[in-house]
Amino acid sequence: MIARRHAIPGLTALAAALLAVHPARAAEGAPPAVIFLYAQDQADQARAVFDVVSSQLEELAVAFREVGVERFATSAREQLDAVAAIAASAETIAVFWCDLSSDRDALLHLTDGRGSRLLVRRLEIADVHSRAESIAIVVQSSVRALLAGGTIGVAVPERAKPAPPRPAPPARPAPDRLAMKVAYAVTFRSADNLFNHGLFLGLECRFAPFLSAFAAYTISAPVEGSGELADARVSSHRLSLGVGLGYSFGRLSIGAATSLDLDFAAVEVTDVAPGLTAVDDDMDVIVAFTPSVRVAFAATERISVFAEIGAAVPANAKRYTARSGETREVLVEAWPVQPVLRVGFAAWLF
Repeated sequence: MIARRHAIPGLTALAAALLAVHPARAAEGAPPAVIFLYAQDQADQARAVFDVVSSQLEELAVAFREVGVERFATSAREQLDAVAAIAASAETIAVFWCDLSSDRDALLHLTDGRGSRLLVRRLEIADVHSRAESIAIVVQSSVRALLAGGTIGVAVPERAKPAPPRPAPPARPAPDRLAMKVAYAVTFRSADNLFNHGLFLGLECRFAPFLSAFAAYTISAPVEGSGELADARVSSHRLSLGVGLGYSFGRLSIGAATSLDLDFAAVEVTDVAPGLTAVDDDMDVIVAFTPSVRVAFAATERISVFAEIGAAVPANAKRYTARSGETREVLVEAWPVQPVLRVGFAAWLF
């Protein structure tokens, strides 16, 4: 039996210390090692244990060594991991350690050379010598069993492998199929009614990242005209159907659209002069074609703000006039091309 003493400073170097007590490959035929770990602040108590265990193992074909460490690991799992550092060595048959700080009992731990089994014994003691004897008896019987091919203690549970990270759920696509639009709309109809204010309500359905269709309703403030013969008020209710093309740059998008508009114009004539016969209250349908361009900015995933500018080109523009005898005057007349501006927001529903 060969007995050697080692003193290794440092707590985190425990595994390296264990590996250092034997070469990576022992000479063929070298006896297996039994290693005694002790805390350096218990070196005096460990000396007595080393001497008694050494004498008990003399008749066995093992090499007995001891390794001093600054302190034992703070948890059993960390201590077992440190001991497992020598498990791959074919020349190690057992490793044991014991807290020798108490004068009444001692808690002995002993693992096999593979670090796969652990024996734990709490030994009641009367004095230092009986403690060393008790430890030596348990160590000797355990080493005998291991040399004979037996097992000791209980199986050491393998360290649980960390669960593989759960794949992140697929990101929900941003809602971009159907949007509700609300906007302030102003139409520049004529010199006498330059700013015709209105409310724009629309629904846009996107079929592809660059292609959409929309329907809209615009109600505008009445356009008023007055003359010597009569006064007129023209109220407009516009329905629009159109298609659009667009492209996005991050949060910013630009696009172009065109729509077919049906403008339902209701005419109300008041203050009619005597003898006026050429003006009637009526409902006209004006057909217009409106190309436009748009720029939009996505404020959030569901809300974007936009501005559109276009031009309505009526196919059957109406001129509202009054005649009395040979006298004829224009009450309301719109431009043949009417610029349109809309500023508002879109809320993507899904």
